[in-house]
Formats: sequence, structure tokens, C-alpha cells
Amino acid sequence: MHEKAGFKRFMGKSGLRRLAAMLAAALMLLTGAARAAAPGGLAGIYQARGLAGEASLTLDAWPDLTPETLSAMQAWLAFLRLSFYAGEGQSGLALNDGSRQVFKAQSRHAGEASSLTLMAPGGLAPTEYVGTKDAPPLETLFGVGVIPDFRGLAVALPRLGEALAAGLVPYEKPQATKTSLKGVGRAESRLNYALSVEEASAWWQQSLPQVRAIWAEAAAGLPKGWREAGEGAIESLAFTGKLTARRLLDGDGKDLGFQVTAPIEAMGQGYKLDVTCGFRAETGLYLSLKLPAVKGRDRLESAITLAFADKDGRPRLKGDYSLSQTLGGDKRTISGKVDIARGAEHLSGEITAQVRHTGDAPLKRDHLLAPEFSLKGNELTGSLRWVEAEGKNTLRDLTLTLRLGPGGEDAAMTPQARVDLRGADDLARGHAARQAAEALIPYLREKLLTLPQATRLLVLHDWGRVRRALGEAQTPALPEAQPDLFTVVDDTDTQP
Repeated sequence: MHEKAGFKRFMGKSGLRRLAAMLAAALMLLTGAARAAAPGGLAGIYQARGLAGEASLTLDAWPDLTPETLSAMQAWLAFLRLSFYAGEGQSGLALNDGSRQVFKAQSRHAGEASSLTLMAPGGLAPTEYVGTKDAPPLETLFGVGVIPDFRGLAVALPRLGEALAAGLVPYEKPQATKTSLKGVGRAESRLNYALSVEEASAWWQQSLPQVRAIWAEAAAGLPKGWREAGEGAIESLAFTGKLTARRLLDGDGKDLGFQVTAPIEAMGQGYKLDVTCGFRAETGLYLSLKLPAVKGRDRLESAITLAFADKDGRPRLKGDYSLSQTLGGDKRTISGKVDIARGAEHLSGEITAQVRHTGDAPLKRDHLLAPEFSLKGNELTGSLRWVEAEGKNTLRDLTLTLRLGPGGEDAAMTPQARVDLRGADDLARGHAARQAAEALIPYLREKLLTLPQATRLLVLHDWGRVRRALGEAQTPALPEAQPDLFTVVDDTDTQP
């Protein structure tokens, strides 16, 4: 009875959904990374032929687990491999335990349509889930949002700057200056623009049609929530005081950066905007944003300094960043450093992140990401180490080993069932989410039952404790399946 109870806790609905979501997220993260971060010639190969690869995970340290549980997990992970591919409009992954495939997923996107086909031998027959671009099956089933595609935004930003600057020409006043932008360079002159609240409002209304059009194009690859938030901010933006803007120019009269200060109102809230930004491909990037609320203590601040340099003939990216938000008395911050060096055949370095939350849910975590990759020909191989700590205590030490290169799409699965999520009600969506999340139950049960009983009980105990420590006990449970209309039971009593 004790073992059954522990097994039930380990196989709890929230735990299964978390595991299924991790695999679903891997589909997005690995293929999204392949799309967005393919170095050098791999970017062109992705566009033309697609990329494929394989990933595996090693668990070097997890102090919350007993040595027996850690050893069991390490032995299990030694045989697990995640193969994947990514191409325009399609991606997929397969989880293999040795030569045995235990899970497979394929995702397709075309226009406004989006589909996800899942299969877990012994747990889920090939099932196609159909959604839309703004409500993809991954999000409906597992709560995994769309990975943002910033390519359109990067292309459109210069056009947005030109559109806004065009309307400011009548207010332009040149001035000599000596302004340094950290990591970027030194401005030798600037163009000043000072507008009254009436002039700023008229300029904004004049620019608004172009801003709308550029934003719609730039945000096409962003999640729906982000697009709507941007649209809402654009439509509700109003100036409540004097606007001061400056274009910073280098000694040759070329743009180096800009500064803007103004009291504004957006989404019904008043703010004091203060932003300075600079960029030069040869030197670096600088951004300072301060957006405190006019009333109350709410505020948003961001600071980024990245320097581009060469070290022993290898391009190097080095700098620091911070982002903090104070909302309703609670403060959330993330800050860290970046030091990445890339050569013709090698990429390595470190990225750190310190996450701090105060208020009702305090949090203190330190993260280290250490990539170590080699690029030979059209193949990228290497590893990404992740260490999470709380103070001096290591919480997790994982290493992802990755191989990435040219590759085509796997043979498409033939669905045996089709679930249309586009017009489904909450009950139907909940049932589909439960069906997908529990697909791995037979495989997980089998893996646990291969362990000696003493080790199995210890694994169940450790994982139950870790789940509680992670707050998974508070994770909303998956909806129950719709009860059967008829129930058949054995009844040995034949008397009326």
C-alpha cells in the first residue's frame, strides 16, 4: 500500500503534465534555437534544407536527491537521446531509450493553421491536435507559449526610427557635445528636439499610421499577447508634458544613439520615460531605460552594456545586463554578465543570471550557462552546462550535449485520431490536455518497476519531496476525463 501511494504521488497529474510539458517545450526550444541561432553557414542551410540534430542530458549534481536516486537517474539518462529537426514551417522530435522510441512529436505551421501530432507507443496512438497560429496546440495542451521570432522586429526597427525622425525635422537644432556611451563610443555632436505637449501630440498623431503598419509587420513573429500589448501601448500612448529628444552623432556625423525623456500615459497609467540607447556594429550596444510610474512605487528599469571586441583574433561579446520591475510592492530583478568568444570553429564562454524576487513569493537563485561548441564544416557539436544555486548551495548541475547540422524532415506520422482544438470547449480542451500529458504513464511505470524495490521506494520518496519543494502541489490538476455513461460491475448477489 505504501508503494502504491508513493507511485501515485510520483505519477500525479501535475507531475505528468510537467514532464510532458518539458518534452513539448524541448520541441519548441531546440527547434526554435536551431532557427534563430544557427551560426554562419548553418543559417542559410536552415532556410534551404532544414537542420537536424541530437541532444542528450547528463546530471552531474542534484544535492536534494539521495545518492541512490541520483545514481538511478544518471543510469536512466545515459540511454535517453532526443533527436530533432527544424525547417521552415515544420519541426519535430523523438525521444529514444536506447534503440526504443518512447515519444515522438511533429509540429507544422502554415498561415493561420498550426498542428501537433503526438505518439507514445503503448500510451498514445498517433494523434493530431489542430490549433491556430495564435492558439497553437502546444500552448493549449501544455501551456507552452510560442517562441518569439525577433527577425521581423530587427528588420523593422530602423524603418520605425526613420518614420519617427522624419516628423521631428522642423524642430531640429544642432549642438556640439561630448557624450560617451559605454561600450559604443563618443558622440561629438547632437541634434536636439524640444516639443511642447501640443506639438508632441500632433507629431505622434501624424506618425501613428506608419507606426501601426510597421509594428504589424515587425511583430508578425511574436506571440499574440505581445502583439496585442504593443498595439495597446501604441494606441493608448499620449504625451502629458514636454518631449525632449536627442540624436547623438559621431565625428563623421553618423548616428551613434539617441536619448528621449517625456512624461507619457499608456494603458491608462502615467509614466516618466527616460531612455538612452546606442549601437555600433564595430563597438557595442548600450541601453538604459527608466520607466517609473507617476503615482506610486511601480517602475520598470533596464540596463544593458555589451562590447564587441576581438581577443586573439576571435570576436568577443562581453558585458552586463539588468532588468527590474516593481509592481504592487513586490520587486523582481534579473541581472548578470555575458562573456562569449567565437572563432571560425569554436564558441565558448559564460552567461550568468542572478534572479531575485521580494514580496509574497521571495526567491534567490543564481544561474550559470556555459556553452562550449565547435563548428566544423556545417556541423555544430558541443555542450551547454547549466548550474543553478542558492547562495553557496548548488541545486542542480546539468549538461546538455548537442549536435546540429544539415538535415531534412522525418517521415510524417499518419494520425489515427484527430482532435480539433479550435472550437473546443473547456471540457474538451481539458480532456485533450489530460490525454496528451498522460501518454508517458506506461513508459514511466515500466522504468520504475525495473528498479529494485528499495531503490524504487527511495526514488518515489525523493521525487515526491522535490515536487513539494518546487511547489508542484499547488499546480492546478488536469481536468478529469468525462465519466462513462454506463458502469458495469460484477455482482454475485442474484437475489432480488
